[in-house]
Amino acid sequence: MTLLASWAGRLHRNGESVTWVRAQPGRFRPADVWRQVGRRSGVSGDGDTRYVFIGGLDRVEADRPGLVGEPVASAPEDIRLVVAGRTRPCAGPTRLRGDGSMVDVPPADLAFDRSELLALAAGHRLLLTDEETTILLQRTAGWVTGLMLIVPFLHGRNDSARLVVDFDGDDPAVAGFLRSEIIDG
Repeated sequence: MTLLASWAGRLHRNGESVTWVRAQPGRFRPADVWRQVGRRSGVSGDGDTRYVFIGGLDRVEADRPGLVGEPVASAPEDIRLVVAGRTRPCAGPTRLRGDGSMVDVPPADLAFDRSELLALAAGHRLLLTDEETTILLQRTAGWVTGLMLIVPFLHGRNDSARLVVDFDGDDPAVAGFLRSEIIDG
């Protein structure tokens, strides 16, 4: 979601119309989505492309046939639909991939690699050793949010090498993120 929020923010700063919709378990119907979008941004009208981000789709009957295809098929022409979830839907996207309506970004493509982690660290004025870089990538599997939680924390610390070696999921920043974004959300 961090990547999508960044993308949506960039679109908004560039003057694009962006609407977020959170899919509700047991109540996901495309018509409700379009009503919600219409109330927020006036879907019909000026012909500009509008971006609608639907988050949390994985929490909504992910094995329901056509779950992804339903909102795509019912979307107004001026909508660019971005559907996100932590897992892939079990049914429905094959036709969408085949006709070019869907671009699927698998989790491995979202993971940071060595150069991206080093660029992130440099942006926080942090120089990581090869060993620290390897450890962080192994411990997080390149998970952007995990890296974004630890890298700023390491800046200016005398014990950053020890903190990297000791970093695991038992960390207050990670626990706070998981509690607020996953468990409570």
